[in-house]
Amino acid sequence: MAFILPVALATGEAWGISRKMIAEGYHLETVIVSHDAERPNFSENTDLSEIMFIARKRRKNETTGNTTYINLWHNPRTIYEAMDVTDRICARKKAATILGDSGRKLAEVIELPPVAGEAQWMGVQFAQAPTLRAAVALDAGQLLIPGSPPVDLPLCALGSMGALGPDQKRIHEGFKVSETDWSPFPSFWNHDAQRVTCVRQKTNSWLLPWQESPRGADYGERRLWPRSGRILLVERVRTTTHRVLAVGFDRAVLGNTWWAFQSGLSPEQEKTLLLWLNSTPALLLMLAHRVTTEGVWMKIKQPQWAAMQSSLGTTGNFHRINIREIHTGDHWVVRIIDAINDDPHAGILCIGLALLANPPDRQAVLSWITRIPVDVGSPLGDGGKVFGLQALQFCA
Repeated sequence: MAFILPVALATGEAWGISRKMIAEGYHLETVIVSHDAERPNFSENTDLSEIMFIARKRRKNETTGNTTYINLWHNPRTIYEAMDVTDRICARKKAATILGDSGRKLAEVIELPPVAGEAQWMGVQFAQAPTLRAAVALDAGQLLIPGSPPVDLPLCALGSMGALGPDQKRIHEGFKVSETDWSPFPSFWNHDAQRVTCVRQKTNSWLLPWQESPRGADYGERRLWPRSGRILLVERVRTTTHRVLAVGFDRAVLGNTWWAFQSGLSPEQEKTLLLWLNSTPALLLMLAHRVTTEGVWMKIKQPQWAAMQSSLGTTGNFHRINIREIHTGDHWVVRIIDAINDDPHAGILCIGLALLANPPDRQAVLSWITRIPVDVGSPLGDGGKVFGLQALQFCA
């Protein structure tokens, strides 16, 4: 069978049953997705991102084979372009980069092992094969940097560190928001990309219990507010403009375009977690599990955040951080995040640019972000390797 469906089939929570049915009874042979910014769709009557897949019903006792993912850089506009790309793909040898006559990249093709059950089809999430391989390795607990051997990372699910709060629909059922009327329930409303540029944020509104709520006048105070937290995680993001994935507060809050995260961590541990959540590997994991709706506009739902891998440990001269082992504000990682927050000119790089920082450039990028010198003898200590490649590999 062959279908053209919304790309959410590959990653969306609601499509999990469909993915499970395909995994249990079919060999998912080929999956095609367009990363063309001007044409993420295959149908003429929609602008939403779409996916094309071919699956063959398995014979009795047949073992499922690998799946070929074709990530189009240029979505053909005519039947002749489509036939040309098809011929070039068919002439390839397994994984390959497909180029046109002019040298323009048309697609990248990669094979991945079959997906089990309701698991996402991660092969559609990235246009570049090296990035896809890095994301697959990171999801399995290995940090893979081109030109370097893989490094094992002792990761754990974010959900094991705490609980996520209610979605915006529930918040609207329990509260009304006000920017002027004080209440004991502070909130952080909306996600203005021009204003939300730092990890540390301040509340910008208050939540007023909705007396006419269909769930009861005390629904917000009784059922929702106990799930507030000092960390907010993005619920929806546009990767070309938004700059942070997670923000922190000095008090518990709720937000309408954010997931509240309530943890049992200390303030210093939460700062370290925020640094990780805004790092390149965390960005890579988020992109690997996102639910795309239209190009760069995507959602990260509660199950994806709860399963997000987090926490780090130490091996050799590769400084990795175990969040639960940080108990003092004098820890060098805590001082890094404090320095970023205290500099009035500091900001987090636009998410769309974060993956462009190659390891040799990362030191200069971080120096620009914080306006802090990174030479040996840096006031942040640790032998001057605070922002060096070996000192903070996960930060971007």
